[in-house]
Amino acid sequence: MHTIKLVVLAVVVLLGARHGAADMPSAAGMDEHTASMLRQHHSMLTTQAEWDKAKKAVKAGSTADAISPVMKMDFLAKDLDRFMLHKHPEKRPDFLKKAAAYKKLLNEFKRDGEIGDAIAIKKLIPGIDKACKGCHDAFR
Repeated sequence: MHTIKLVVLAVVVLLGARHGAADMPSAAGMDEHTASMLRQHHSMLTTQAEWDKAKKAVKAGSTADAISPVMKMDFLAKDLDRFMLHKHPEKRPDFLKKAAAYKKLLNEFKRDGEIGDAIAIKKLIPGIDKACKGCHDAFR
């Protein structure tokens, strides 16, 4: 378990370093709106890739291997509050509510993964899938 925590910490630090570099739009020669959209799209693509890894690990029976990808998702989810909505910007309060519910599901997944509760984790998968799709359909 100690090794998993060290690996996750290293990933979080690396993602944070990459994310910090992306926060400098002038260095890339682009305006803040464009830079923000690029970060946002990168975050969503990375989240989807990590979620695919987590579901694959659960399907293979390895809840321990599913924790790290979900921790990366949780790290990326911290920026959801700053996202610019492609459509329905007037519904930002609804977006933030959905984002909070999504983060709660990720925390439940991490908690259940740490105690090895495979049954609880499998029950969370449809909810996380629905949270992702529902938000994407409504605001993308």
